[in-house]
Amino acid sequence: MNSSRPSITVFACVLLCSTPCLAGDFSDPIAQNEIYFTQFQTEELHQEPISSPDGHLIAYLKVDPQNIGNRRLWVMDRDGGNPRPLIVESRSHIQAYPKWSPDGQLIAFSSDLGGETGIWTVHIETGVVTSITDRHLGADAFAVSPTWSPDSKALAVTEYGINTDHLLKYNLSGEEPDTLCQARNIIFPAWSPDGNSILFSGETHGNGSFWILSLDSRTVEPLNSDGVIGFYPAWSPDGEWIAFQSDPGPHIYVLRAKGGSPVQVTDESLVTGARTVAWDHDGEALLYSGHPLAEQDARAHLAIVDTTGQNFAILADVTQAGGAMNVIGRQTPSWSPDERFIAFTSFVEDTTISIVEITGGDVREISPGNGQTFSPSGDEIAYVHGNALWTSSLDEVDPYPITLALPGYITRPHWSSDDEWIVFENRNTLWKVSPYGGEPNPLFEDRDQSFTVGWAENSQYFYYISPRTQGPQDAGNDGWGGLWKLATTWASPPEYISSNAGWFTDISDDASFFTAGGMSASQGLLIQRLADGTSKRLLFEEKPGHQVISTSVSPSGTRVAFYLVTEWYTHTWIADVRNLINQSVSLP
Repeated sequence: MNSSRPSITVFACVLLCSTPCLAGDFSDPIAQNEIYFTQFQTEELHQEPISSPDGHLIAYLKVDPQNIGNRRLWVMDRDGGNPRPLIVESRSHIQAYPKWSPDGQLIAFSSDLGGETGIWTVHIETGVVTSITDRHLGADAFAVSPTWSPDSKALAVTEYGINTDHLLKYNLSGEEPDTLCQARNIIFPAWSPDGNSILFSGETHGNGSFWILSLDSRTVEPLNSDGVIGFYPAWSPDGEWIAFQSDPGPHIYVLRAKGGSPVQVTDESLVTGARTVAWDHDGEALLYSGHPLAEQDARAHLAIVDTTGQNFAILADVTQAGGAMNVIGRQTPSWSPDERFIAFTSFVEDTTISIVEITGGDVREISPGNGQTFSPSGDEIAYVHGNALWTSSLDEVDPYPITLALPGYITRPHWSSDDEWIVFENRNTLWKVSPYGGEPNPLFEDRDQSFTVGWAENSQYFYYISPRTQGPQDAGNDGWGGLWKLATTWASPPEYISSNAGWFTDISDDASFFTAGGMSASQGLLIQRLADGTSKRLLFEEKPGHQVISTSVSPSGTRVAFYLVTEWYTHTWIADVRNLINQSVSLP
């Protein structure tokens, strides 16, 4: 299960377990480049920390690394003491991106409780939970982030559409939502402290990807970030600075609110990467989730194993340490029809489509791009480049675009064995297009949030994952969603198959079993039969501390290809940036 939005996708894949820390408080400050970093040390997995407006409390998501559905909002005292849950809910669902109201009374968060993404609030003192939005917001919970108005009376959030996003304002008093603006991409809005504007990440422009909506004129203007593409922006309390996350890494940056050159805050000597960011109550520090450093010389690998568990082999290095989770996690290796080759995405300084020979291990680069799927003849590969779907022969002769550039991100294309269609993910739903080119069409009229699994039964059916499951809401799917199939006549309604049981799912061509990765090395590679639900897990002691992602079943159903990447777990960090933001003269 995955997402085409940059941060779901990406953040949901890192809810992994770590080596427990014995302490339960904050470390001594570590000085780097005049910034003081403090790490919260705990045996529990914490993510997305935020400070209360008075600075007395820190809220965070407490995550069960073995169960993505058990991701709950907790709060603790400023020194780490007295941790306690804010929300107790047994039904499996995601909670993400908490935001504290400026008056300190409520925390807003996104959730897919009931199978549809919406915004909820919880009252800090009473624990009362309230649904704010009146509709499915068209994306998964990891792609939707609320933002508060300065008076704490309204929330703004994006409703994602197929071609156009809408920024909606919901008053807590309960009126119909007001559409503030619409654009091709509106990602992670952030309301300015003066209440006059909303910043969001959208379509890239000449100087970056940030845009500012004036709430008075309802006009949208680009913000100069010196070409740096950013996500998850947050205004400082005084409105003078913007903090955000950006790849590679990702890492946390600060930028003057009027625009300019961003300055990186997080330090590669302390963390591999950092995700989500919130300003501390006093505007002098940042809270974020930091990934610990990977083992020295750790790399991601393309691997293969028989479904019996035999003949495990590493076929190729995919990337240098730490840098490719965002890319390869969204792209599935592809088998050639004769099972002689596997196409895959490699990432060092840029993404590249490569193929590797199964027996000889020879690796050959094909084209810049990412995502890959072999044609039925095995002569061509379709892939993503410049936000469009392309195809190329294996000797790179006459590559040509199948689609124009699309809004959002194209991920996980799958070429049908009958050569009729390529199905791919874009903007949190599924699309189909002829491999000979043409206009892509969505598979679902209602923008059903969905994630590709693959073709089966001689391309008579396409299988996918939806957060929706059949049966009671608390069915034991642990937040992984449900497995569905759609007849490729495209005329019949989809059919529910079973609850999903892991991450990065693929299905055998005869639809007898599916495979999935997990959230830690201990979960290995899952192989589960659809007929009776029996399953087995293959663990890989040859690569300890590596998780399985992006599984791909061979055409014969006898082998599975997948990526092995080092576990990326997170800790809460606080970066005191007062020295940095006070050096106004020396900053670019």
